[in-house]
Amino acid sequence: MNFESTISALCYTFINKHSDKHQSMLHFPNNQVVEFVRSQHRNMPDYLKLPLFILTAIFDLWSIIRRGKRFHQLPPTIRGHQIAAWKMSPLRVCRDLMRFYESLTIFSYYASKEKLT
Repeated sequence: MNFESTISALCYTFINKHSDKHQSMLHFPNNQVVEFVRSQHRNMPDYLKLPLFILTAIFDLWSIIRRGKRFHQLPPTIRGHQIAAWKMSPLRVCRDLMRFYESLTIFSYYASKEKLT
């Protein structure tokens, strides 16, 4: 599994959903956001790192069943559908995983945007 690609695809999808549709190319912090989210995972205690890694791998591979490709290989609109499905899942762990990534992504995105203003 390409953990970094999955995190990147999640971050880009959340940024696209929450950002201004006509964001300036002068402010394109997406890679910084991805690095922030990755660093949060790296800084976690070991007992949290592995479960998050496994859940993220399951999320990435889940789309093979439904779409024939891993999550990070899907087009952005289809990614959004999978995220929405996991956010509405009856399994709390699925909803919490999406909340974790979305919260970190949006926090980092708007924090970096504030630095420029």
